[in-house]
Amino acid sequence: MVDKAYAAGLVVIFTFHDIVASGGTSYAWTVANFNALVDYIAAKGDVPVLPMGEALAAL
Repeated sequence: MVDKAYAAGLVVIFTFHDIVASGGTSYAWTVANFNALVDYIAAKGDVPVLPMGEALAAL
């Protein structure tokens, strides 16, 4: 999802219900998986990561 959005210049909205130390589910991501996603996005270099209000104001 990140790569497709990055390539096409699209916006992706991630919503997390819960971030837990271990035992993730479809509604609860583990801290490790969340950090991996954040690191992956950051490695892209020029991807803005914004709170929803700022993202909507930028459109």
